[in-house]
Amino acid sequence: MTEGQPLQHEADWFVQARNLVAVRRYALAEELTRRELARNPRSAVALTVLSMVLSEQKRYAEAEAAARSAIAVRPLYGEAYYLLAVGLINQKRATEAGAAIDTALELDPSDPKFYALRSQLELAWDFPAQARATAEAGLRWNPKHPDCLYQLLRALRRLDDNARAETTARTIIGLNPGYWRAHLALGELLLLREAYLPAEEHFRTALRLEPSSQDAKNGLSITWKQRYWLPRQMEKLDTPLIKTGEWLEARLGKAGYPLLFIGLVLVCSLLCLPLGLLYGWAYLRWRLAPVVLQLRGRPLAWLGPLNWRLAVAGVGCLGALVLAVLLPTQLPVVAATMAGLAAVGVWREVWGEPVPEPDRRHVEWFWVVGAVAVVFLFWLDDTPPAFRARLTLFGYAAALSIMTFTQPQVSE
Repeated sequence: MTEGQPLQHEADWFVQARNLVAVRRYALAEELTRRELARNPRSAVALTVLSMVLSEQKRYAEAEAAARSAIAVRPLYGEAYYLLAVGLINQKRATEAGAAIDTALELDPSDPKFYALRSQLELAWDFPAQARATAEAGLRWNPKHPDCLYQLLRALRRLDDNARAETTARTIIGLNPGYWRAHLALGELLLLREAYLPAEEHFRTALRLEPSSQDAKNGLSITWKQRYWLPRQMEKLDTPLIKTGEWLEARLGKAGYPLLFIGLVLVCSLLCLPLGLLYGWAYLRWRLAPVVLQLRGRPLAWLGPLNWRLAVAGVGCLGALVLAVLLPTQLPVVAATMAGLAAVGVWREVWGEPVPEPDRRHVEWFWVVGAVAVVFLFWLDDTPPAFRARLTLFGYAAALSIMTFTQPQVSE
């Protein structure tokens, strides 16, 4: 009976410490482990548990020291070498970590988590085929081991075997629905094949399980963006531009991206300038023709610099700018404002002219459709709401002002 009591006590504290780690109460687990070490300072089990708890708290140097103490007490203890490797990996000492995990595998080749850590290192060294073989070796000891399955998933993705990688991710989630990294990986795989709704669901699950995951936030943002046609096409256009920028940066250094930007500006200018000149010249020829000026009731004096219509239009644009700056950027406020502006535009087009011109008979729909399009784009796009609302409000209100004050009235 006296021999069984210490064993029972050791099992009790170990189970308690493991449960505390499972619920991420690392400080209490460390306190419990150090209490055990105060009673039994040469307990290799307690020293390895302490190393694990310290690693979870990102105290990697202390975790390494605890693992080395465990090895000093029990040199043939594979778990101690495993935790030493964990501490060394987190300190970016991959070569030493590889030696430690190799020793752990020599001492205990039946523990799947040793294979999972070795596979992780091989992926870091850019040996995906070897990492896949190592993970599969661990799965032969335990086909349901989640860490081995996850490292296999990562290796398959690196080898572009996305179909098998997706199957592996679903296997992990089926065995352990709380494995957030598997949800993240599955979301990324579904995003690649444009399955946006299920991808969003898995990104949301990953964020619920691990709210600090920046990768899950980025994946969710990209999913919202790419589920619409126009952003997807812009992404396809953006990819060659990024590759061109990287190519220029590799050859010209920091001057590569500014040179790319200048080139894009020049290309856009070369494309837009001829069209702008062509349309501008055609419009001016028509607009300044004496017959057109007479028919539209616009004298040549309208071109004078002090024309009151231009002055009022300028004041209107200034008012549009003030509106865009001061108006709250919530969607209901923007929608209500756009509805009011659209009503003013329709009123101006329908009742503001005694005789509507034939080529402008249905222009009032411009204001209605334009307002709906602006509100729709405000809801659709993922740029910052303040910038989006202010820019669209200014553009719409300024267009209304210019159209209202510069368009001549047809005389009765």
